[in-house]
Amino acid sequence: MSCLCSKLKEKSYDEITADGIDLLTRTLHEAPQLFSIATDLETPNKRKRGRNPPSPSNDALLDLVSSYPDKVFEELLANHGKQWLSKPISFLKHWDTQHSDIVVNIYSSINRIEKSDGVTKLLKRVYCYALTELHETGTRVDDMVSRILGTEMFRAVPKDKITKEIYDIFKIGSKWKQIVRLCEQLCEEDPGKVSGVMWLLGKGYAWERASAKVCEQAIADIGPQSDLFIQAKKYSSSVNTILTRLKKESSFLPSGAHASPQCPLPLGARERLRLPILPSQEHIFSRPCPSQVPPSFSARLDISYGAPPADPLQPSTSSPSTSSPLISSPSTSSPSMSSPSPDGHVQNSGSCPPASSSYTLAVHASLSPEISSRSSEAGRWSGDIEIYGPDQPILGHDQAEPNHSRNDAEEIEVMDIDNAPSGGALDGFGGSNPRAIPGLAANGLMQWQLPPSRPHYLILLLHALGGSLIPESMFLRAQLPQPRWNNSGAECRLTGPEAGLDQPLVDILSDRDRLLQTIRALEPFVKSSTTNGSRTFSLQSQFQSRISQFLNDQDKEKWSIKALKWVCFVFPRDELWESCPSYASIVRNLLPLLDCALRAVKRASMPNWLREEAADALLAASRVAGVRRSVLSTVSELIDDASPQHLQAEVANQQSILLRLDANFDHSERVIHDFCCRCGDYSQKCIPTFYQRFQPDGVSRRLNALYGQLHRSHLENLVQCDEYKLAIQEVDNWQLPGSPSLIETRALPARTLTISKIFRSQGMFPDARRRLELCLDHPQAMNRSQVLCNLADVYCDLDLPGKADDLISPEVEGGRKRATKMKAFRRFLVSAMDIDIQRRLYDDASTTVRELEGIFNDLRNLDTSDQLLHVRVLVASARICHFRSQFLEAVQKWEVALHHVRNYRSFRGEGFTYAVIHISKSLAYLKIGERGEARVSFNRGKEILQGRVRDYWIPTLAAWAEDVFAKIKLMTGWV
Repeated sequence: MSCLCSKLKEKSYDEITADGIDLLTRTLHEAPQLFSIATDLETPNKRKRGRNPPSPSNDALLDLVSSYPDKVFEELLANHGKQWLSKPISFLKHWDTQHSDIVVNIYSSINRIEKSDGVTKLLKRVYCYALTELHETGTRVDDMVSRILGTEMFRAVPKDKITKEIYDIFKIGSKWKQIVRLCEQLCEEDPGKVSGVMWLLGKGYAWERASAKVCEQAIADIGPQSDLFIQAKKYSSSVNTILTRLKKESSFLPSGAHASPQCPLPLGARERLRLPILPSQEHIFSRPCPSQVPPSFSARLDISYGAPPADPLQPSTSSPSTSSPLISSPSTSSPSMSSPSPDGHVQNSGSCPPASSSYTLAVHASLSPEISSRSSEAGRWSGDIEIYGPDQPILGHDQAEPNHSRNDAEEIEVMDIDNAPSGGALDGFGGSNPRAIPGLAANGLMQWQLPPSRPHYLILLLHALGGSLIPESMFLRAQLPQPRWNNSGAECRLTGPEAGLDQPLVDILSDRDRLLQTIRALEPFVKSSTTNGSRTFSLQSQFQSRISQFLNDQDKEKWSIKALKWVCFVFPRDELWESCPSYASIVRNLLPLLDCALRAVKRASMPNWLREEAADALLAASRVAGVRRSVLSTVSELIDDASPQHLQAEVANQQSILLRLDANFDHSERVIHDFCCRCGDYSQKCIPTFYQRFQPDGVSRRLNALYGQLHRSHLENLVQCDEYKLAIQEVDNWQLPGSPSLIETRALPARTLTISKIFRSQGMFPDARRRLELCLDHPQAMNRSQVLCNLADVYCDLDLPGKADDLISPEVEGGRKRATKMKAFRRFLVSAMDIDIQRRLYDDASTTVRELEGIFNDLRNLDTSDQLLHVRVLVASARICHFRSQFLEAVQKWEVALHHVRNYRSFRGEGFTYAVIHISKSLAYLKIGERGEARVSFNRGKEILQGRVRDYWIPTLAAWAEDVFAKIKLMTGWV
């Protein structure tokens, strides 16, 4: 068996044993200088040189401001800009796809771009930017170089040459990242909204050579109101689309590394060995000034849990309690040393009078798996603390002696988070050593009157949120006041303290540097990962399960209430206030955390205001497709008749929508009636009468907007029940007041969409078109797919398939890349199918039909909208058979369509669509010579049509029916 040195030389990392890993870990611990890491953006031959910035004389030669705008690039953007905005992926025409490795692909493509000019120079910047993001900061480029050398194309290229080129790429990419960041700061915009500057700032070479100071000055001189930033916002979405495409091409590991077939990951990338912070000096807590002790705090620290167990997450039994004055710092401590004050803020130990050196504090934790595995008596860990007098020195980590109490333990100092190095926002939140378990000294785990240290506090909050896949937005959103609607229908802003957040959490989130320090302190216990561009954090699984084991139910609930307040605060309430990421995306990321916190809290333990906040958050989530059903049952547990009227109205609205989607139209109407009328006896006239007498001045603007939404739901029910005349009569029963609030105007687009459905269902296509085109001028993300698809269907009915295609084609192309399982994508595909039929592109339509058949075969329990979409697919498939003269197959497909129309509750039995299918089947029978069967189908369809109102839910179906009648009459004389 080879030794450890041989395995390292041969890079046989998989063969290194646990003892070998421990040896490497201890070596890194004791002699970190042996593991020095080269910087990531300097080529090796330049590391010996000074790191001085370019001289001012050189900078003076670079007239960056005059490089914008550049005539050559203005011409390129003028010629190709429209294409890049609508189809940015076409910009990747020089993308090299012959390799499976993303690094090789980008490197190869950059090399090809070097040999060309013009437009591809713009693409090169994006490639350099992407490769720079792919490389993990602080690591060598050897892995990337090896993967490139491992391909046949680059095998003969000298390694030094590839290494130098990689560093040059990093310089370019890093400079553009820096420029984008400067633009972000100047414009106070999200980086994703100004990334388009990569395509606009001249030819770029001067910018890439200039120092950060000169670039910053040039950008400031150009000014945030210049055309540069107007154009940048225009092109940024295309740049971001290409960057996203490049990221999707790769299979990133959580650490940011990439495994390729050519070169497996080295040990450092597979499992980075992170060690606990080394203890330096003893961390001493100073005695606070008397004025700093809140009145509710005891003057003494009562600890009743005795000596710590061998592992703080292993069971132990309690020992006699110890009582002692507040912890103070010895007179020998440095005057500049920072320490926590009673309110959780950092204070300088020199700010209070010197205290006696009576007591110091240490937290116990075990780093040894052997010790952790020892048996001990059943009990619960509670963050035990011991008080040491002046004659009981604290043993340092390296001096630990056996503890002869019931359980052995090692002692380590509390991490000095106030002096921890800071970095980029949340950058250090990604440690991966599950064996480094902290000494959690948190007030939720023991009767300790002082606020807990920040890392411990945050760990317990993350645990209460489930400990897994906590999105970065939980931290970022909580740093800003969150928008809410007030009763006047206007936007207001809610701060963390107003939302009931604990002061320690407010302190952590309110100061960026403090948040960074806290995050860094959590590094050994939390791992990070990135999925679809969103970063999440998770407690190490071993750590998470062991915390859960040793918290009792009361502590779990207490921390879950704290976590619930946090989630409710950051949870979005309206798509109006969310842009990037989208409202639906944020809801789907945060909803699991909200569910987790709610499951852990008994309803009786929640104050009324918190129940209302949780219900409000859940109702906001219910507006997102796919989550309504799951959250409404929980909401019903949180509110009652004493809850605010706007919450009751929102529940009624969402329940009526859900029931309508289940084709339970009568029950949906009853829910609306019970909230609005409250008369006890439901009749069809109740709701119209209520709205005719309704006085909006008698309720708040917020509640009036919800009455408008309930009225819209009522109109939708009438349409579904074929009560078109009643729907038209009642359209104006709810009106905006003379001076509407913002929230009331927000109800208009959805209401306009419903009214357009009423007109369209009765063949009033010009009226429907006018209203839908109005909705395009006031887009709402929630209704966007419905507006576009309904308008495209109206265009088809008006024989304008070209205009319909202009609306739908970009959506289908974009949907294939991001959301093929969403209902919106199904809507777009169905509309595209009908457009192709209208344009006589039957091959394209057949391809779409097959794709949709596969989608619907995988769906279960279709709601009313999906049932209609499915029937449209079945009808289109049969019609295509007619156009291709495949009449025997057409008969079979009409039978399938009939079967589904009979069984789908939303079609309410034998209606207009059912009759048209019978008539169409009759024509198909005639074409294959089955005159008797044709007559039966014809008579059945004609009989149904005589007693039914014609509708136009399926585009061009009414015109198709007229054409079929004409052909049958011509062939048989039947009328």
